[in-house]
Amino acid sequence: NRSKGDVARLPSTIYWTGLATLRIAQQQRSEASYQALLSSPTLHESFVDDDSVAHQLEGIGFWDDKAPLPPIFQERNREKPTGKSSAPAMVGELTLRLENVEARYLRDRFLEREQGKDASLLGFLLCQKRPNADYEYPWQVPGLPEPLQTAVHHAKRLSLLARGATILHEALLFKARREPDPGTADAFVTWWRQARADLAAWDLDDFAQQPFLRALDLRGDRQFLKEWRGAIVSHRSGSAAYTDEYSRALLRRREREVRGLKARLVSPYHLKTWQPPETYNPDDLYEITYRHRVAMRIIGDIQDGLARGTRR
Repeated sequence: NRSKGDVARLPSTIYWTGLATLRIAQQQRSEASYQALLSSPTLHESFVDDDSVAHQLEGIGFWDDKAPLPPIFQERNREKPTGKSSAPAMVGELTLRLENVEARYLRDRFLEREQGKDASLLGFLLCQKRPNADYEYPWQVPGLPEPLQTAVHHAKRLSLLARGATILHEALLFKARREPDPGTADAFVTWWRQARADLAAWDLDDFAQQPFLRALDLRGDRQFLKEWRGAIVSHRSGSAAYTDEYSRALLRRREREVRGLKARLVSPYHLKTWQPPETYNPDDLYEITYRHRVAMRIIGDIQDGLARGTRR
């Protein structure tokens, strides 16, 4: 993520958070705290046992003891006076490719997080054979069990509605900046033709009662979704829905409620710094992807590792 041209969230921060979430890192330390620990004169060395499992001495225990040692590492063939092996030496080429033992460990880490909970889409796919198709969106995955099927059903409708709202909001921004509009009208009409029936049938009350939303205060969100969905599907043509002043007024109000003084239709500065799209692809029906392609890459890497067979 970037903010004013600067990196706001470093990739290393994302990786570090993942290590803690999967309990690969056993202590709740920041990355800076861990770096300070490494430079501490009281830090004790780790050792590797006969099963190539790394251990921390004297109870430091920062890393999971079950984490497998990457195959590229080997123990040095010498003993310390304590009888413990020295730090492992690196041999060969370091790559990001997962070996079988690493893939099994990561798969188990993900699945252990779901014990006692409803299965996630990621957990479901990790237990399946690698699909031949490249699913761009979660709702393209076949054979989902309940309650995953219902969750994905609502996720699709939310993403669909968000796309139409985004196109119409950007039309307002182009108008406010007095710039040529690169095609929001055509994009919206194309979207409306394919989205109207799905949105008209969307049960928003059932959506609000889903377990993953029940604990949240969604009163403002539910009101906007109902009002804007109603305004859009009430028209008999996409052109009429596009020019409807009530649906546009709802978007103006929603932006003020969510962004406050940073609302682009309120703040000249934030309107000026908006980076508009250059074109609109009529095939783009969905706004929210839920990082599905990232998840599919993770799943693919793990499944490729599982297919490599047990390292000997």
